[in-house]
Amino acid sequence: MSNTFDSPMYDSIRSFVKLNFVIEDGQTIYLLDNMLLTQLSKAARDTPDCFTFFIDHFRQHHAVLLIPDIIFEESSRNRDMTPERYATFYQPFFQILSEHVDLFYVTFRDCFDFVHRGATTRQQAFAQFRLLAREIVRSHTELSQQVQQSPTIEAVESAIRAVRQDCGERILHLLACSLLVDGAETVTLLSNEGPGVYYTRLTMANNETLRRALFMEDQHVFRSVYRLQSLDQLLDSIVKNQSVTNPVSFIECMRAGQHKHRKVHYRTGEDVSDRQQLDNPDFLQIILDPQGRITF
Repeated sequence: MSNTFDSPMYDSIRSFVKLNFVIEDGQTIYLLDNMLLTQLSKAARDTPDCFTFFIDHFRQHHAVLLIPDIIFEESSRNRDMTPERYATFYQPFFQILSEHVDLFYVTFRDCFDFVHRGATTRQQAFAQFRLLAREIVRSHTELSQQVQQSPTIEAVESAIRAVRQDCGERILHLLACSLLVDGAETVTLLSNEGPGVYYTRLTMANNETLRRALFMEDQHVFRSVYRLQSLDQLLDSIVKNQSVTNPVSFIECMRAGQHKHRKVHYRTGEDVSDRQQLDNPDFLQIILDPQGRITF
């Protein structure tokens, strides 16, 4: 176990999180970023009745949730965070959800190990892993050069972490690609993030070098196996596929605070799509429309 999870900060949740993830048939692999971890933890803590719908969603999809060490670090980075406060904020989420689905802690070394499983030699695995990392940060020239010059896994990690902004997102992208190399059928990243996730994934899909490293020639194949799902998409899926007796109350519960100001990608017909801020009545109208769909 890495030093991150050894910290007393995580004493309250450690027993609910597993290590050494291995891909198995029938799993749906979800990755969780810091914002979604925060939002779902708030639901588990403050509105457990609403959180029940998310539990049912993950159970129906035979989910496993993977959370890399950087996301745990980000979750504990608030100035006044203490182990006691961390327990108050996050323990209900981990304790309740772990009773129904498996949650895994993933290190940066684990990302390499996923690639290594499918490689002939360690040298081949490292070359492929470094290539994936380089192409994921391709738009950031300095980071890309640092990664390319890195002689070890630790040096690759240091390079990716050299700039704090979007660091968690970069590692999540690398984790997703590593899992796909290891044979995952699909990987779904739970995130609301636009620049660091939604648009970066589009750029990745158009990157031929990255796709070749993943043995994918077609950008559409890439997007079909590396999926994104925002909180709004989760809400759309839950309302459409579960018996939510009071969808108005459920949406008001989950789309509160700053989240109400988020610009939503959606479709209202085969050829009609848009992206704009939606108040909750308009949001609910779209997802209750048979032709309506939240796309991010």
